[in-house]
Amino acid sequence: MNLPSWSSLILIVSAIGLVQGQNACGNCIPLDTVTITVIVICDIILTILIALTTYFIANKIQRKKEEGE
Repeated sequence: MNLPSWSSLILIVSAIGLVQGQNACGNCIPLDTVTITVIVICDIILTILIALTTYFIANKIQRKKEEGE
């Protein structure tokens, strides 16, 4: 799995903080840095859970095929 490194995550969060100061969009919903960080962390956790679930299901199917032969 290619997960972003902590330095990349810090860089992204810092950039979001800088962009947040530039209010170019009048209709945009403002998001603070904490909200973006939580969204990114939850996305990483969900991606890992999906990958692990897929791995275990694929192994289970493979074992059933091997037992049937």
